[in-house]
Amino acid sequence: MMLGFSIYLGESFNTDYIQRMLKLGYRTIFTSLQIPEEHHIEARFTQLQTYLSQFETELIIDINDALITADLFERLAQFNTIRYIIRIDEGTTPAIIQHIISHGHTCCINASTVSEQFLTDLQDFPQLQKHLIYLHNYYPRPDTGLSRTFLQHQNARIRHYHHDAIIYAFISGEQLRGPLYEGLTTLECTRQIDPCLAALLLRELNINGMLIGDPFMSATTSEKLFQMIEHNHFILPCHVDNGADTKLILQKHISRPDCSAHVIRSKYTRQQVARRIEPFNIQPRAKGTITIDNHLNGRYMGELQITKINLKPHPHVNVVGHISKDSLPYLNYFNASTAFTFIQAKGEF
Repeated sequence: MMLGFSIYLGESFNTDYIQRMLKLGYRTIFTSLQIPEEHHIEARFTQLQTYLSQFETELIIDINDALITADLFERLAQFNTIRYIIRIDEGTTPAIIQHIISHGHTCCINASTVSEQFLTDLQDFPQLQKHLIYLHNYYPRPDTGLSRTFLQHQNARIRHYHHDAIIYAFISGEQLRGPLYEGLTTLECTRQIDPCLAALLLRELNINGMLIGDPFMSATTSEKLFQMIEHNHFILPCHVDNGADTKLILQKHISRPDCSAHVIRSKYTRQQVARRIEPFNIQPRAKGTITIDNHLNGRYMGELQITKINLKPHPHVNVVGHISKDSLPYLNYFNASTAFTFIQAKGEF
């Protein structure tokens, strides 16, 4: 899975943000040369190229067919340490794709608008496929984003003709971009939700890579997103009840490979228990409750679980804490051997 972020040329870019994201492992950057309201694009594009040339990164440049000129390729050639991906928003033809590839660049097709006829035409040029990727649009205006059904339909259409196609889509960031400030996202249903949840949904829909459409994401969220998507590792803020074994709880856990219907089971905590666990805090277990089995459960003593549904109290099971309300939806995306780490929630729970 690949992750990236966006830099826009209508204003000075934030080098601290770029460095932080690259250091985290975000290797793909998206920018556009065809946003009408942005000024000084040419100069800032050169500044961006100059800055990025010191890093190992790839730059997706969103343009239209009118911008495919000899001057463009000369400008790209001056910074040959950057891997360029040229996305043709409109006006793509096999000839243009070949022209881009002949200059040593990857070509990116608009996944949201590509037609079956165009994909059929590309079958006459099988040598092009290994130089192609696909990227869906983002939709600044509310209510205009794609439906899940349409995205799945487009992806299936693309992969029918290009079975191992790499397809990207956008998620919103946290500092939203004007003039509408409504999030730059591909799917309408992800416009107002946590970016990490949006990315998990896209992963479930077999998207290969995600780009943060808006110009900023906090260090905390970008780290959490990277851990979830790249390492299948969930960071879960929680409240630990008084008297609970915080050392056993506040650590990195691995869920068992055999996924249970009602709970997420930590794989190794039973082996970490040094003394008998007495029954305490026998409570109803709402979804998101953290529990540890006491000695009445025999060889299961010490097993840590998170409940995925509401469960009744059980004398063998101690309630030791709860994950934050905001983290509850993440439980739906746990699978075999998912890693998860509890951290103490800050402020009110």
